[in-house]
Amino acid sequence: MWYYLQEPTTALLSALALIYNPPLLDILPIYVMFMLISPWVLSIGLRHGWRTILTVSGLLWVATQFGLSQYLYSWLVDMTGLPVPFSETGAFETFGWQLLWIFGLWLGSTHARVPAEQRRPFPRVLVLGAALVAGTFFIWRHLTGQAPFPDGEPINFLWDKWHLAPMRLLNVLALVVLAMHYDGWLKRHLPRVRFLETMGQSSLSVFCAHLVLVLLALCLVGVATPARSSWVDAVLYTGSVIVLYGVAVIMRSGKAAAASRQAKPAQPAPTLAGATAGKGCVNRGER
Repeated sequence: MWYYLQEPTTALLSALALIYNPPLLDILPIYVMFMLISPWVLSIGLRHGWRTILTVSGLLWVATQFGLSQYLYSWLVDMTGLPVPFSETGAFETFGWQLLWIFGLWLGSTHARVPAEQRRPFPRVLVLGAALVAGTFFIWRHLTGQAPFPDGEPINFLWDKWHLAPMRLLNVLALVVLAMHYDGWLKRHLPRVRFLETMGQSSLSVFCAHLVLVLLALCLVGVATPARSSWVDAVLYTGSVIVLYGVAVIMRSGKAAAASRQAKPAQPAPTLAGATAGKGCVNRGER
């Protein structure tokens, strides 16, 4: 939060404009922008097809791998004198991650419009390839950590999280293939964890609440160190999950109450004839 502490007014105004995005908070402006454009993108895609949208989205993702955001930031600074450092505009590359959002809109809308009996299964070789990719990356990640190669290796850029680098994207696509292929089997065999479902139904509110908890924990307890007892982390984790579940329950109750109010039938307005008859009865009663 160093930039906010140094330039609070500039930081506040630029944050409202979704420019200043400090760590941990930088995913929220992306959600805001993507949710704002989603109805527009969906309406165009459903009426005119998705080919142009997917092409533009793919080109933006490719340009991001070659420094599109840095170029646009430099252009904006030259035009406006923007004082916010590039490092404070958020770690996530918006023009890279939009590809997943657009892909999800296309896949979801297409999948919903095709009946289950008309959906063609994935070729066996594609499913096996996806399993090989996902399994290899899963084991590799837990053996080496976030970076697949030692720090300083240029090839690590292919796995870069913030740009949604090619190998990250390949891994996501492999997981999508597996999830869609084994969709029926997973629904039949995986147990339903109700408290996770409740939290997932209010995921954005839960995520925002979790950011508050993280910032409070960093301020009051600090970052994890080997000297700190593991019991402290266990208590923090357990307490945070309980609080987040409470947030989800409150949000669900609010949604249920709002739905109940909307479903309640309104009192019918009196017709002109009924109103006239009623007025006549009142007048006769007065006489």
